[in-house]
Amino acid sequence: MSHRAPKQGNRAFADNVLVHATPRPLKTTPAKKRAPKLKPRTQPPTAASATAAATLTASNDILTLFHRTFAVPFSRPDLHQLLQTVKGHLYKRDYSAAFGTPENLSAYVIRWSPSRALCYRSVFLNLCGEVTDVFETADTAGTSEIICIGGGAGAELVGAAAATRNLLPRGEAATGKIHVTAIDVAEWGEPFDALAADICENYIPSTQPGVFSADFCREDILAPSVPLEDLIPPSTRLITLLFTTNELYSQSRTATTKLLLSLAGVVEKGCLLLVLESAGSYSTVQVGEKTFLMGILLEHTLLGPDGDWEKIEGDDARWFRLPDEGKGLRYPLALENMRYFVRVFRRL
Repeated sequence: MSHRAPKQGNRAFADNVLVHATPRPLKTTPAKKRAPKLKPRTQPPTAASATAAATLTASNDILTLFHRTFAVPFSRPDLHQLLQTVKGHLYKRDYSAAFGTPENLSAYVIRWSPSRALCYRSVFLNLCGEVTDVFETADTAGTSEIICIGGGAGAELVGAAAATRNLLPRGEAATGKIHVTAIDVAEWGEPFDALAADICENYIPSTQPGVFSADFCREDILAPSVPLEDLIPPSTRLITLLFTTNELYSQSRTATTKLLLSLAGVVEKGCLLLVLESAGSYSTVQVGEKTFLMGILLEHTLLGPDGDWEKIEGDDARWFRLPDEGKGLRYPLALENMRYFVRVFRRL
């Protein structure tokens, strides 16, 4: 359930070219006074431009959160070398080496989690109304429980916090709360807790204390010794498998299928299951000598005549693109666009 390094995205930066036009001479008549110059009218911002500006600001706030939380790793003189080492382990899919030290974990978080956090914010807010409703805290009661399987590296945590902050009621206290639990097999506790603390202290407005909270749980969710009901509360509103499902299938297709089938038995009607995976080869699953699209395999497992789930959203290839083509983003490390596969299921 550890994360893989996403593929590099392409960012195009256009040069700004300023064209100077030759002014035409003005004809003047001595007997007449010149008309006063009129200031050009300023056009009010369109709704689209206002939304784009707000998205850019929100994205930079997320990047600042990562930069502030991990100031010490960013100050390492050998950071670039460390990132290359982690990247090499990930390329070889040697996850025990990639995530084997605290230094590697922090390096992974600051390099690859920010792009995903930006993507997850967009997904939580824009994918479909059912997912967005989970993060509403106005005119709601109780706590919305969110379980992020494989979410130890903090991208889901920050994406959820960003969606929560975006939907906070203005001028009044929130009546609902959001709680995130990340379940992962690697020891992400230290970087995860650091992000969670910064979110609660500096990112969520002080006028909304206690509206957001998070915990990390180190467990192998495929292990048969782990009671699923001890990890996932019945009242859970959203379960996420974000860039994790392929790795679960690669560990054990049988255990992963059993996990998916068991989810319906521990959650209540209306719970959502959100699955994202890299579009392309990572959204396929090898079964014997045959290769199946992950969407078909998931739907075969969760739907059907006696299925306990219904599909409410799905696409085999969508893009998340950095706002302002990445030009307005402030972050010292590379950020990527992301192309992903998505499915949303709802418990019947």
